[in-house]
Amino acid sequence: MNVPYHLALHLGRLRRRHYKARLARIVSLELPARPELPVHFYGFSSHNDLPEQIACLRSLHAHVGLPRKTTIISDGSHTAEDLAILDRFVVPPKVIHFSQFISPNLPPAVMRYAAQHPLGKKLAAILSLPVDEPSLYSDSDILYFAGAEDLRRQLAAQDSAAAYLPDCYPSFDARLLVSPEENLNPVNAGFFFLNRPLDWRSALERFNALTGDGSHFTEQTVIHLALRAAKARPLPAEKYVLANDDQWLWRDLYAGPQVALRHYISSFRHKFWMKVRY
Repeated sequence: MNVPYHLALHLGRLRRRHYKARLARIVSLELPARPELPVHFYGFSSHNDLPEQIACLRSLHAHVGLPRKTTIISDGSHTAEDLAILDRFVVPPKVIHFSQFISPNLPPAVMRYAAQHPLGKKLAAILSLPVDEPSLYSDSDILYFAGAEDLRRQLAAQDSAAAYLPDCYPSFDARLLVSPEENLNPVNAGFFFLNRPLDWRSALERFNALTGDGSHFTEQTVIHLALRAAKARPLPAEKYVLANDDQWLWRDLYAGPQVALRHYISSFRHKFWMKVRY
């Protein structure tokens, strides 16, 4: 038995439970004053994601600053108590129900996927982003660290339409890819920012022609194809981290002051809670 891993797993669960029990107080705790971050921050989350969403936003505020605007798109499961907690932020995020946010012109295939799969709802929300100003999308299971000050420099770079978090391996719905080259430079759909709207037409044409239902990685594949078509640039992987080679270790090999962010995907989510600061 890998004792250090199981101890870390148990400790992560305990820390999450403790954090969740104190959410109403935690959102009121003061954070260091930072300059405004000139971007519209978007998140997509649920009742079950509330502790991660609050920890994510507080780490962003602490290490980078308050976004000019913050919008959380709810999948519809947030309770009145959840909304009251989110409203206690110094600058509370605007929470919009999924059904009120999504565009009425989404393809029927996307709406079917949204009705069948949580990631279908996320895809519908991302397709509906207005992008009428610089826009940043972040999953709730991302923590920002001291190196995230680099995010200001990345946002200020106008050399591409978009930038994204590189994935550590291709995680795609292979039915949507037409050549092996499309596996290269895999996008992780948990974090990206847009300087202008994406052209989704080609990616959605493939999705509309898909035989069968959308799967777990269909959403990420559609976003990968659209960002690839826009010639989006990958963010530096040593600062914008998605890596799983420390999954079975006690230590987090990547979190630290030199790192901008780390995406703690489900297979090592407990490490997120080993690094959360109250």
